[in-house]
Amino acid sequence: AEAGRPQAKPPARPALAWRVPVAGADRRPGAWGLGDVVVDGRIDGLYAYGARDGKARWNVSAPAREAVCAMSPRVGRNIGLIAYGRDGKPCATLLAVHTTTGEVLWREPVGGAGVGGVAVADTTTVAVEDRAVRGRSAESGEQRWQRALGRECEVRALDADGDRTLLVEQCGEGARLLALDTATGKERWNRALPVESAVRARVVSVTPAVIALDERDKRGSHALLGFDATGTPKATVPLTGADGTVTAFDDERPLVFGDLLVTRVERSSSVATSVVAYSLKDGRKVWQHRTDAGMFESLARQPDGTVAVLVRGRLQVLLLDPATGRVRGERTPRTEEQPLSIYPELIPVPGGHVVVNHITMNGEPGLFAIR
Repeated sequence: AEAGRPQAKPPARPALAWRVPVAGADRRPGAWGLGDVVVDGRIDGLYAYGARDGKARWNVSAPAREAVCAMSPRVGRNIGLIAYGRDGKPCATLLAVHTTTGEVLWREPVGGAGVGGVAVADTTTVAVEDRAVRGRSAESGEQRWQRALGRECEVRALDADGDRTLLVEQCGEGARLLALDTATGKERWNRALPVESAVRARVVSVTPAVIALDERDKRGSHALLGFDATGTPKATVPLTGADGTVTAFDDERPLVFGDLLVTRVERSSSVATSVVAYSLKDGRKVWQHRTDAGMFESLARQPDGTVAVLVRGRLQVLLLDPATGRVRGERTPRTEEQPLSIYPELIPVPGGHVVVNHITMNGEPGLFAIR
């Protein structure tokens, strides 16, 4: 270059690789990370975007005046399950979609009390339909099995993998954890739970079996419970302890790595400043990673087995060793922008991460990518 002439600056790395503008302020029911595609679940339907470029791939719209009210936590063999219904009425329709193409594979109307929890596991969908738990073919919707609920019984939580389905069932003021064969619905074991009042529950992990309980009774059970393969209790982690409050009921679930459960912990209301690992053998704390520079907003499992942590403050993704909590790496966009809103979900994708803002308040993007 000639002396005295200004030098061209190298192009700056984009602050955000791409973004999708917000569409409505309603809380999103979920999202699926599918490698090179991210599916955003909104109340008006499903919207798929390319993970590398953010371009729209396909969408499935809910019918007029119907809203998506349930969404499977994961997909199985490229099939996902949602339910939708009208305002003020039960979820009245199950819908299965092929997540590669957006093709609707089947719809199933559900009467009575409508649809409760939904899950997809391998080739089977499992859902609470009216007063029964039903297993269906994921491809056709054909019913494979049914387990009727007792007159005073309700399913408080449900999830499934290809081997088994876990249910937290409350009958009156008592509750139990049931393990069913996902393919046949046959009961494998059931375990009475330490519950004597109305309870909020969540299946954190199917295998190994880990659930969260939060009783109405302030002196009741408020804990994460781990079980062995036969349903014998192994570990108890209080939801609130010396480290703070475990975020067991947020949009994301705590992560399980072998015999370790990794979760965010809040020191004050909605402010998580620690990631803590607990042993599923005895409930003890194994490690803790703290921050004084922001808030930990979301955890995700990386394809290489590390823990990805989304940090608010200085927008950043930390990569932690699940065995020790030590930082293995980080990804920090060059931006002063704060695109995070309420309940962001971190989704690992090839070459980076996508963040889904489950609620947007001030014009933040609905989704954006960090490289």
